[in-house]
Amino acid sequence: MIILGEWGIGKTSLLRLLKRIAQQKGLLASLCSMPKFTDKDSTQDVVNLIIEEILKGFPVIKSTDKFMEEIESFGISIAGFGGQVTRRKKKPSPQILLTDILLKLWKHIESKLAIILIDDIQNFNSMPQVIDILRLVLSREEIMLKTNYLFILTSTLRGWHYFIDKHDPIGRFFRKRETIQPLSKNETTKVIVETLKNSGVKFSKEIMQRIYQPTIGHPYE
Repeated sequence: MIILGEWGIGKTSLLRLLKRIAQQKGLLASLCSMPKFTDKDSTQDVVNLIIEEILKGFPVIKSTDKFMEEIESFGISIAGFGGQVTRRKKKPSPQILLTDILLKLWKHIESKLAIILIDDIQNFNSMPQVIDILRLVLSREEIMLKTNYLFILTSTLRGWHYFIDKHDPIGRFFRKRETIQPLSKNETTKVIVETLKNSGVKFSKEIMQRIYQPTIGHPYE
């Protein structure tokens, strides 16, 4: 699933809320924050970072030692748990590596559903092939039949349109889309009232209206 919205609209806050709700229900959830990449970064570097971020969010493993042994069998060594992925020997391709990690990780986690939240994928603009790799991995039969992962990605609208222009299959794969819109005037008033509850501060109706006019319901503004 892809969540779309402009900067400051609340995408990251929504992912944090989804993570908290999932954990309250006894499910595993990992929030992966993606930095901005450049042409100097390789696809392998980005996939490695995604793997590191996923592992940091899934500390509940039945047998950590065994899992670490299996991870090292791919030619990578993770310092601590979710630490830096370092080269030990020749690694498989990023696509095969991510597939194998997800399959082996699933065997060791105790959860009916594992949720992976990847924030700000527009930062992959310099290497859209990373999103295509993710699409190919999640389309693999063994991933669909043997695991139960839910991937939720966020992107700016402009960033997402860039991916669709470059790689149309990506847009078709992430058919489940939710676009976050600015708050309505009534929603803006409710947010302000709820935020100020028990603070001893109140705004008049006139001020409420004047708050909405320049912000147009944008949460950050």
